[in-house]
Amino acid sequence: MGQLKFDEVKASADKTISGAEARTKQAAHDAQAKFDEYKSKASGSLSNARESTENLYSEARASVDKKYGEVKDSAEDKKDQAKAGWFSWLGWGKSSAEDAKKAGAGKVADAAGDVQSKASKHA
Repeated sequence: MGQLKFDEVKASADKTISGAEARTKQAAHDAQAKFDEYKSKASGSLSNARESTENLYSEARASVDKKYGEVKDSAEDKKDQAKAGWFSWLGWGKSSAEDAKKAGAGKVADAAGDVQSKASKHA
């Protein structure tokens, strides 16, 4: 009877140990599967973040290049306008000076004519 009781306890202990080993192996397998799943998701997230960052950089670079081109073109236009305005101003000054010279010469000629006519009256 003692041997029977010992065998039952031993069988029960072996069964418990076998069950514990099976559950431990299953838990380890489940943990490894979860680890692999999280690792895969993290890798995918990292890849997406990298692509997103590269896209944002490319878009920002394109925007800056476009704005630079617009500002450069605008500056060139303003420079050309300033040159045209300056040369036009110089030309206006030159034509105004010529007009003033002609008007002055005309007044001098009129004054000379008046002096001549007064001189001929007195002569």
